Amino acid sequence: MYNFELLLNDKEKASVLKPSEFKRLKREATYGRNGLRNLAIVWFSFSGLRVTEIAHLKVKDILEKNGDLREQYRLPSSYTKNSESRWAYILDDEHRTAVNNYLNWRKEKRLRLGLNNQYLGLSGDSPLFLSRGESGFTFIEKEYKKADDTIEYYSVCSSLQQLLSKLYKTTGVLGASTHSGRRTFGTRLAERGVDLDLIRYLLGHKSKQQTLDYIDADPKRGRMILKNIYGDF
Repeated sequence: MYNFELLLNDKEKASVLKPSEFKRLKREATYGRNGLRNLAIVWFSFSGLRVTEIAHLKVKDILEKNGDLREQYRLPSSYTKNSESRWAYILDDEHRTAVNNYLNWRKEKRLRLGLNNQYLGLSGDSPLFLSRGESGFTFIEKEYKKADDTIEYYSVCSSLQQLLSKLYKTTGVLGASTHSGRRTFGTRLAERGVDLDLIRYLLGHKSKQQTLDYIDADPKRGRMILKNIYGDF
C-alpha cells in the first residue's frame, strides 16, 4: 500500500474522521435554521472539494435544467486552486439526499428563484450555498510566494471556513480542520485500494489527462468506487 500522506502538505495533516466522529459531525450540522444547507456543505467537503470550490458552486453546476441532480459535474478552472478543471461526483446516497433536501428547502423558502421552471425553479446562476439573506459566501484575495519567488493570487472564503471550523469544534473532533473532509475522503479511497493517480485527480492535486480519459472511459468503475463510499464507514 502506498503512503497516502505523500499527497498532502504538512500543513494539511488534519484529523481523518472515525465513523463515530463523522456521524456526530453530520448530526451537529443539521441543527439550526441552516441545518439542511450545512449538512449538504459537509457532504461536499467529504467528497473531496476544497472550501473555496464549495463556495464557488452554482445551482446549474450540479443540476440538469429539468431539475435532476447530476451524478457527475465539472468544476471549472476558475473554481479550483490549481486553475485546472476537473470532474467531481455526487454518488453517495446520503450525499444526494442531503443536496436534494437542501434544494427543496430553498425552493420552499423562495430563495433566489429563476424566471422559469428550470433548475427546480431556482436561478441556475445563483450560488448553490447561500450565506446571509440571498447572497452567496464572500471571498477575499490573498497572495503567496511560489518556490520560484513569483507571486500568485488566490481566493479564500473565510466565512465558510469559519462555519466548518465551528462545526468541528462543537463536534469535539481533536485536530480537525477544514481539510479533514478531503483527507477522510482520500484516506477512504486509499483503504479501498484505489490507485494513487485517481485519488490525486479527485482531490485536484495533480491533473493528468490520462486519468481524466480513464474516468470518462469507464464511468461504471467510478460509480462503484464512489457510490456509498461511506456506506460501511
